[in-house]
Amino acid sequence: MGAKRLVDLHMHSSYSSDGQYPPPELVRLAEEKGLAAVALTDHDDVAGLPAFMAAGAASEVETIPGVELTCDLGQRWVHTLGYFIDWEADAMTRAIAALTAARRRQAAGRLANLRKLGIVVDDGKLAREARGQPPVGPVIGRVVLNDPANDGHPLLEPLRRPPKAAAPYFHFDRDLLSHGKPAYFPVKRLSPAEAVEVVRASGGAAVFAHPGDKFRLPEDEPVFAELAAAGLAGIEAYCSYHDDEQGRAFAELARRLGLVATAGSDFHGPRVKPHVKMGDITHNGYALVDELRSRRPAEAIR
Repeated sequence: MGAKRLVDLHMHSSYSSDGQYPPPELVRLAEEKGLAAVALTDHDDVAGLPAFMAAGAASEVETIPGVELTCDLGQRWVHTLGYFIDWEADAMTRAIAALTAARRRQAAGRLANLRKLGIVVDDGKLAREARGQPPVGPVIGRVVLNDPANDGHPLLEPLRRPPKAAAPYFHFDRDLLSHGKPAYFPVKRLSPAEAVEVVRASGGAAVFAHPGDKFRLPEDEPVFAELAAAGLAGIEAYCSYHDDEQGRAFAELARRLGLVATAGSDFHGPRVKPHVKMGDITHNGYALVDELRSRRPAEAIR
């Protein structure tokens, strides 16, 4: 283990359609980095957790079973992280099934909208890239942007130039598929409060992921206060979405609300997010693991 006992509590495996590495490889990479603990938090999927936990059992790296649930809050889609979950709990199984179905509906709607915009999407290539999972935005972006049939399309050209060319698939998702964007397609998902309930019913601690991506302080503080009252355990203050000022602001908000200010990179691998490195975050000491473990529902701690 690393002398400083650092952790990374937000990463994705190949069980997320936009994740690059299989779960055991994430554990190996964490070991190379000298991390003390890592959490696997795949998008609306827990199928990679058995292999992840087995790899951890054979490693010095502590592995934490997690998930990242996609939620809707008004016109914003947000994410709730769950840690120390029982991934076979009924509440989690039902939520994952519903979210997977929503992802499939959304993917079909997005593809139809992209084609209406004159953007070519090769179904065969997309199926291979998504590995049988519902293709999320960056995966669709990778197929679209690497297809010569789309060269010169005016909606795509800004993604091929700096600064967006450094992470074009990430920006494809943001610029074409998000709320209010040209190929946006709405689906009904969990609310953040419902996601907190699912995580807690599965024995876990719930954390609001990268809030600075969609929320601003102080005007959005009531959102987090309401979720704290509903059982939220933490706020991901230190992450690849936040600058230093945002990290400090959300950490202070967590302190005021009696929540844990967590740290996670949102590592996917260099293919989708080349700017995000595993463990490349601040304030990520091992004490966070103990704090989150203690925030599980009482019946899970006993």
